Amino acid sequence: MKKRLILILFCALCTIPHYADAQLVLRQSVIGNGAADVTSSSNSISGTVGQPVIGVVSSSSNVMKGGFWYIPAMFPTGGALTNVGTDVEVQPEDNTTGSAPVTLNFAEVTEAGATTLTTSGTGPPPPSGLKLGDPPTYYDLTTTAVFSGQVGVCIDYSGTSFSNESNLQLFHFVDGNWVNVTTSLNTDADIICGSVTSLSAFAILENPTENLIATVKDMNLQQGIENSLTSKLENVIAKLEKGNVNAAINQLEAFINQVEAKRGKKNGLTDKQAVVLIAAAQDIITMIPDEEGPAKRVASQDIAEIPETFSLSQNSPNPFNPATTISYGIPAGKSEHVRLNVYDLRGALVMKLVNQVTEPGFYTVIWDGTDKVGNKVSSGIYIYQLQSGEFTKSNKMILLR
Repeated sequence: MKKRLILILFCALCTIPHYADAQLVLRQSVIGNGAADVTSSSNSISGTVGQPVIGVVSSSSNVMKGGFWYIPAMFPTGGALTNVGTDVEVQPEDNTTGSAPVTLNFAEVTEAGATTLTTSGTGPPPPSGLKLGDPPTYYDLTTTAVFSGQVGVCIDYSGTSFSNESNLQLFHFVDGNWVNVTTSLNTDADIICGSVTSLSAFAILENPTENLIATVKDMNLQQGIENSLTSKLENVIAKLEKGNVNAAINQLEAFINQVEAKRGKKNGLTDKQAVVLIAAAQDIITMIPDEEGPAKRVASQDIAEIPETFSLSQNSPNPFNPATTISYGIPAGKSEHVRLNVYDLRGALVMKLVNQVTEPGFYTVIWDGTDKVGNKVSSGIYIYQLQSGEFTKSNKMILLR
C-alpha cells in the first residue's frame, strides 16, 4: 500500500486576501528528503483563510514557488504575490514583455495583495531639459497590498540605450509632477534604484545638459573658456529646475554665441569642437516641450486678436532693473522671419531676443539685461529693434543697475 504523503502549508501570512475560488494549498512531501510528491491523488483541500492546512492534492495543475506547490488560483492573475511581513521583496512580471526588470522591497506589508508591472513607450512628458532612453520606456507599478514606510524600487535598464549612463536619474510621477527619487546607480550592472512611499509611473531619465558639461570638460579647453561655458550650462540646469524656461534658453543661446566667438581663435575652440558643442546645445533647445520652447518663449500670444499692422510697444518697466518686457505684433498674412535685437548706443549687437519665423499675433519677450554670452550689461541706454521683411522699428530703453 502506498504511503500516504502529508502536505503541510507553512503560512507566514497574518491575513491573506480571499481570491475567488482560491484554495490555500501547499504540496510538499515530508518524506524522501523533502522531494515534491507526484502522486496521482486528486484530493482537493481548502482551509480557513490565513490558517495552515494539511492534505494531499494532485500536482498536475500546481505551480512550484520557492520549493512549495501551490494551485494557480492562489496567485492573482498578472501580479506577484506580495505577502505580509517586513522587507518583503517582489519581482513582478511585466504584462507587456513577460520579463521582470523591476525589483521592489516593501519595508512593511500589513495586508497581502498583488503587485503588477506594465511597461510602455508612452506616458507623461519628462521635465524640461530631460529625456528618456532609446526605446523610451515607462514603468507603471501598482499593488493591491497594503503597505507602510518606504518602498525600494530597482530597475534593470540593460535593454535601453542612453547617451551617458553616469548621469541617469530615476523619476517617479507623483501628483502630476515628476520627482527625482534616485538613491543609487550601478552602471556596471545597469541597475538604478530609488525610494518612494507610493507606486505609479516611473521613468529613467538623462540630462543632456549634464552630458554637455562632461563633453566640454573632456575637450581640455583653456581653463577660463571651460569655466565660462560650464557655468552657463550649470545655470541652464538650475533655471529648468525652477521652471524658468526663458532664462534657460537664454543661457543656451549665450553658450552657443560664446562658442561661435571662440571658434577658430588662438587658445579657443577648433571647428570640430565648436560644431559638436553647438549641435548639442541646439538639440537641448529643441527637445524642450513645444509649450515651453522658443516659440512660446517669445510668445504670450493672444490668438483671439490678430493685429492689422506691425507694432513694437515701449518696453515696461522703463527704466528697469533687472528685467523688462517688450511687446510686438505681427499682422495677418505676414508669417515671416522676425528679428528682435538689442543694441548699445554704438550700434554693437548686445542680445538676440527673437530670431525665427513667427505666425501673426501679439507677442511678448523678456530681456534680463544680459548680453549674448550671458554677462550682465552695465547701466545705460539701449536700443531694441524689430525687423521683419521690409518693416523695421526701434525704441530706446534705460537700464539702471
